[in-house]
Amino acid sequence: MTETPRPRRCAAGWLSILLIGGGFLLFVGFLLAQRSSADSVEARLTARPELTATLAAFREAYPNDYRAYLSVLSEITDRQGAEEADRAATERLRAFIASKAEAIASAPAADLDALADANLATLLRLREAGAPLCAAFVRDGAQGERLPPAALATIGQANALQFRAARHGEGPQRVARGPLSEADGALWFLAIRALDPELAQRINAGSAGQGTAEERCTTGIALYRAAAALPSEQAANVTAHLVRQSFGRAERRR
Repeated sequence: MTETPRPRRCAAGWLSILLIGGGFLLFVGFLLAQRSSADSVEARLTARPELTATLAAFREAYPNDYRAYLSVLSEITDRQGAEEADRAATERLRAFIASKAEAIASAPAADLDALADANLATLLRLREAGAPLCAAFVRDGAQGERLPPAALATIGQANALQFRAARHGEGPQRVARGPLSEADGALWFLAIRALDPELAQRINAGSAGQGTAEERCTTGIALYRAAAALPSEQAANVTAHLVRQSFGRAERRR
C-alpha cells in the first residue's frame, strides 16, 4: 500500500506561523498592559491621605471584600477613567461600612468606646476648621468636602475603628444590643443636661437638630461627650444608638 505523501512545511512557512503567533502574544500583552490592575488602583487610592488608614483596616478585616472592591474599581477605571473610579471608591466604601452598621453596633464595649472617642476627636478638629464642616459631619458624615489634613487623619482613624468593630461584632465577641433602653437614655440625658442645660431644653422641645451650624456642631460634640461620661457599657449602648441613627439618616438621604 502506497502511503500518501504529506506536504512538508518549508522553513519559511514555520517562520511565518511563529512570527504571527508571536505578534498575537505581543498584541494580547499590549491589551493587558492597557488594563488597570487591582494593584495600580490600590496604589492610587492609598496615596490619598484620607483613605490610607481606612483601606488598611478594610484589607485586614475583610480581605475578600477588599479584593472584590479593588476589582470593581479597576473595571470602572478601564471603562470610565480614574476620576470616576476615585469617586466610586469613596461611595462604595461608605456603602460597605453602612452595610455593617448592625455589626458595628454589636461590637464589644471597648471597640465602641474607642470609636466614640475618634468621632469626638473628628468633630473637635472640624470645629477648628469651621462650624459648617462640623455641622455637616454631624448630619451626614464626611461627604467629600475639602477637609483639613488633621481632620482627614481623625476621620481615617474613625473609619478604621468602624471596620474593626464590625469584624468583632460579627465574630465570637459579638454583643447583642437592642435599641437604646429607657434607662440608658435617661442616664445619657442627665449627662447631657450636666454638660449643656440649654441643649437639654432643646432636646425636650424637639429642636436639638435645628439651629445654626455652630449650634448643630455643639450638639454633636455634647452628645459624644455626655456618652463618654457614662460607665463603659452604657456608653457603648449609646454609641451603638448613634451608629444606627447616623447610618439610618445616610440611607434615607440616598
